[in-house]
Amino acid sequence: CASIAQVHKAVLKADGTEVVVKLQHAGIEERMASDILILRQLLAWLKRLEPDFDMTAIARQWMAAIPEELDFSREAANMAEMRQHLARGAPEGMDPQWALVEAIIPEVIEELSSRRVLVQRYEPGAPLNAVDKVAAQLRASEGLSAGDEPGTEGQLPLLCSIARWYGRGLFIDGVFHAD
Repeated sequence: CASIAQVHKAVLKADGTEVVVKLQHAGIEERMASDILILRQLLAWLKRLEPDFDMTAIARQWMAAIPEELDFSREAANMAEMRQHLARGAPEGMDPQWALVEAIIPEVIEELSSRRVLVQRYEPGAPLNAVDKVAAQLRASEGLSAGDEPGTEGQLPLLCSIARWYGRGLFIDGVFHAD
């Protein structure tokens, strides 16, 4: 369960495919609008107390982004776009090593997804907060010894993979992905 949705692992009745179902919380749009209103009032009050500390622009930007955050159809389209970018490889004339990103972007089951429900194929893995486990998986995939160290050296493949992902998105594909 997260701020705007809850996520469940499921199995499709039709063919037994394992999926992940992301369900938007009922009434989340109204709750977020209410939170924004409260934030705007607090920031207006803060501005009166401290005129040099005007953060009302943050509230306006956040309010403008809410419809995008709550539209899982948009999220599905963004996932498809990222998958296409990764499939293209390196642009002509670029060293392929700099465009290489090993990432899995789950396939969205379009016919079961909507603005408030996102169904995607289940991909096994470990959450990023299980850094040691993810780092061990990356070391193994890159043919590195597992090592016994839980410190930063053992996590270097994870950090490199994340940096390549964001670098590729920004500098090759022209896309910033905030998740």
